[in-house]
Amino acid sequence: QVEPGNRLLGERSARALGMLLQFGAGVALLLDMHGTTSGLPILNGLFLGTALVALAGIFSAFILHRHKQEILPWESLLGTILLAWGLIWWFVGGLAEIDRRGPEDYRMGIVLVFLAGSSLTCDIIERKLVWPAMTWPALSLLPTLALCALAGFSDGIHPLAGGGFIGWPLALGTLYLILYRHESLPERLLGLLHSTALWLLAWLLCLELAWQFDHWISGSPVWPLIAWGLVPSFLVLLVSASVGRAPWPLKRHGDLYLSLGLGPLVLASWAWSLYATAESPGNPFPIRYLPLLNPLDVTFAVIAVILPLWIRRLGAEFSEFFARHRAMQAFYSIYFATLFIWLNGILARSVHHWGGVRFRFPALFHSVLFQAALSIFWSLLALCVMVFATRKRIRAVWLTGAALLAVVVIKLFAVDLSGTGTVARIVSFVGVGILLLVIGYFSPAPPRNPEEIQS
Repeated sequence: QVEPGNRLLGERSARALGMLLQFGAGVALLLDMHGTTSGLPILNGLFLGTALVALAGIFSAFILHRHKQEILPWESLLGTILLAWGLIWWFVGGLAEIDRRGPEDYRMGIVLVFLAGSSLTCDIIERKLVWPAMTWPALSLLPTLALCALAGFSDGIHPLAGGGFIGWPLALGTLYLILYRHESLPERLLGLLHSTALWLLAWLLCLELAWQFDHWISGSPVWPLIAWGLVPSFLVLLVSASVGRAPWPLKRHGDLYLSLGLGPLVLASWAWSLYATAESPGNPFPIRYLPLLNPLDVTFAVIAVILPLWIRRLGAEFSEFFARHRAMQAFYSIYFATLFIWLNGILARSVHHWGGVRFRFPALFHSVLFQAALSIFWSLLALCVMVFATRKRIRAVWLTGAALLAVVVIKLFAVDLSGTGTVARIVSFVGVGILLLVIGYFSPAPPRNPEEIQS
């Protein structure tokens, strides 16, 4: 009869030998990989070998997990290593097989289906066998999809190409199914996962819409450019309008989608609008350029409408935070400053298309036509702001218009007067002078306080 101590030592030695044999099998397969590549797709030595090594590692890790109360701590650590070992062999072997034998025209779609199916299988195993460690390979579908999107972008492949029209819907559907089955995760982790999934969806839609615009309306870079402003804006509108009304996940995680999910999309739309204003002349070929009625300006208008809708919905959801930090006032200060930049961009593009001035800062700055148009436009804008402030009795807004008007006067003498004698400069001086008279008549300064209003 074997003593208990010797029996335990023998069992542990056998387990250790079994683990070493698995690692040895993997090394042997790597050394003889060149001789195992022949055969049919899937039914060949290389893929079957990698699959066997992978399944053996995963099965061994599960056995160690099932008997975790009876093994030593170092064996539990080796179980985690074996699980990672098996999963690496499975994913690397599968992707290598797709790369070697998958049809090139559908390779991306096959990769996406393989990743989604593998992650869903891990999720099923985790639930059926009560094996929490399999949660992470299931959730790893999200970063692997992001890597696939990045790889397609670097190769110049739009998302629906290469079988992506099948692969991406299936992969994204599987991703949300896995997220739905893991609602018990910590709230912060769930928020990060759902938000990243939304950002990935926005990225894919931007890539696809930009490619479609460029494919069907070639000849002007403005068409693919506007895709990067339209997609985030419409996602912001759709999600903001659906929070609290649509089913999962928007109903359960509405506050996360409004804040962490949509916040970066709003920031991306805002940053894109500034970039497009500064860099794009807005040539809408094959149609003619018209101020406000061109694809770039229409996209700006969409963003201008959607951003206040989002901030109001967010303010209703986080009313205490907004009241404590005066976030609404800060937002509208940035919002109206951005509107001012957009309007100046529209004026610059109009001068470029209709006045023949190059759409570059030095050329515009030294253009007499642009400087005259700018002076008159700023004066008109100051007039509108000051009349509005007088009617609503908002002194701070009236002072903003007055400050803009002061800038116009300084600009007239510092810039416009430097080259007197042209018709454009004369028009700018006369136009600004007339507008000053109109402003003085129609928009006196509002009173400072309610007592002055009553008097």
